[in-house]
Amino acid sequence: MNKLATALRGPTTDATPIASLSIPIDDARRLCAEGLVAFANGDIATARAFLQRAAEDGDARALMALGDTYDPTTLTRLGAVGVKGDEGTARSYYSRALAAGVGGARERIAALASK
Repeated sequence: MNKLATALRGPTTDATPIASLSIPIDDARRLCAEGLVAFANGDIATARAFLQRAAEDGDARALMALGDTYDPTTLTRLGAVGVKGDEGTARSYYSRALAAGVGGARERIAALASK
C-alpha cells in the first residue's frame, strides 16, 4: 500500500511531468485512488469515505479496499490506532467484491473464516 500511495502522489522534487495521460480518469477511479492514499497514510475514516463513494460510483476494487479498512488483521498489520475492525463488515465487502469479480476476494474471505 505504501508503494501505491507514493506512486499516486507522484514525484515531489521535480515539477516537470515525465509523461501525461491522454485518457481521463473517471470519478470512481479517482475516488478509489484517493481512498487508497488515505488508507496508506493511516487515515481510515477518510479512506472509508472515499472508497464508499467510489464503490457507489461503480468501482468494484473499492469494495475490496473497503473490506480491508474493516479487516481486523489488516488494521493490526498497518498499526492502525483508535480504529476497531469489524469482521462481519469486512466479509460483506469482500463478498460483494467477489461477486463483482475482483481477484483476491475469495482468499480474504477464507482468511477471515480461518480466524
